[in-house]
Parts: sequence; structure tokens; C-alpha cells
Amino acid sequence: MKRKKRLVIFNLVLSSFLFVFRIILLIVTIQYFTNNRVGVVHSLEVPPRIFEQFTIQIFPLLLYLLLSIAMAINERRKRQSSDISGISHLVYKGSPDVEDYLNVRKITGLSEKSEKGAKLGLKNTVCAISIYHDYNLIGMGRIIGDKGCFYQIVDVAVDPNYQGQGFGKLIMNELTTYLDENAPNGAYVSLIADEPADKLYEKYGFKYTYPASHGMYKLSQRSEEV
Repeated sequence: MKRKKRLVIFNLVLSSFLFVFRIILLIVTIQYFTNNRVGVVHSLEVPPRIFEQFTIQIFPLLLYLLLSIAMAINERRKRQSSDISGISHLVYKGSPDVEDYLNVRKITGLSEKSEKGAKLGLKNTVCAISIYHDYNLIGMGRIIGDKGCFYQIVDVAVDPNYQGQGFGKLIMNELTTYLDENAPNGAYVSLIADEPADKLYEKYGFKYTYPASHGMYKLSQRSEEV
């Protein structure tokens, strides 16, 4: 979270500096050519050398041009980072921050976890994908397991404001690609499917265990140490 805030502040400071510097250069350039036109700069008695004239007249324009290009590149980079249609600019491979993780679980209706549990769980992730938009976590998914015989896909969630835009498929594509490339032959991959997400998981080869077997769970009731 702190890293993302620092990036926001850096972009604001850089944009402000470039804007102010650009205005100053524009004013200086206008003043120079205005003075040059009325004969203030050039002396009739001592003509400036060609190199000096080139440096004085052209350098401000070149500097102004380079600054304009830098500002354009910076603006383009910011637009790309916030454009939800540019999927490649949204993908952040790795576990999300603890605060973001807990928040997305809450707003998507998943069971809430303790901060201590989240820190331990995220640390022991096998594979994770997080999707950010405007520095906010909008989707995530993780794989946990022993990296040999058993894997489980968990925490597949997308912010309600971004659902229906293909982010769920993007998450599953990344996770299943990792399994296809890394899971040993015969490894058991499981997940808990809520409706209607179960229809999405079917497209990736997952099958219902019912009626041959039933999924079961138990929540830890141990109180957190103070």
C-alpha cells in the first residue's frame, strides 16, 4: 500500500514540475524572440558568431521540444496504467497487500479473515495473481498446496464494480496456466465453487465431486493471541 501511494505522489510531483518548467521555458523563449526582433539582443557593431547564435536561438526550442516529449510520454504511461481495456497493464503477478486482500474478500462476500491469518496465508502462496486499477485491487486469485500432490485454487474474487468484464477468466487463465506448466502428473487440483461461478470453472475442466463425494469444512475457533 505504501509503495502505491509513493507512486501516486511521484507522478503528481513530476507532472507539476514538468508543467511549471514548460511554462517558464515558453515565457523565456517568447521574451527572447520578442527582444531579438526589436534589436535588443544583437549588436550591429559586433555580430554574434554563428555557433553562439545557433546556441542562443535553437537551444531553448530544443529544450522545449524535449520537455514536451517527456510530458507526452508521462501522460501516455499514466493513461495506460489506468486503462481497464489494456489487460496487460492491469496484471500484477504476486500476492496482494494484506489490507487490499482483506478488503476485496469483504466487498465480494467471502468470509472475513484476521490480519494475522492473512499475513501467514499470503506468505505461503504457491501462485497468485492480483489485478489493480488506479492502484486499487479489483481482482485476485491464488493457488495453495504442497507443490506436488495437492493444489487448491482459492480467493478467486472480482470487485462487484468490475464484474462481467472478463477479469474472472483472466484470473483463471493465469492460475490454470501455472498448474499446466508446474503441477506433476496426477496432482489433485480442487476448489470450492459458488453459483454461478461453477459454470466458469467447468470451462477449465473442473468437475463436481457430488454425488460420489461431498465437500466438507471446519473453521478454526481458536482465539487470537493478544
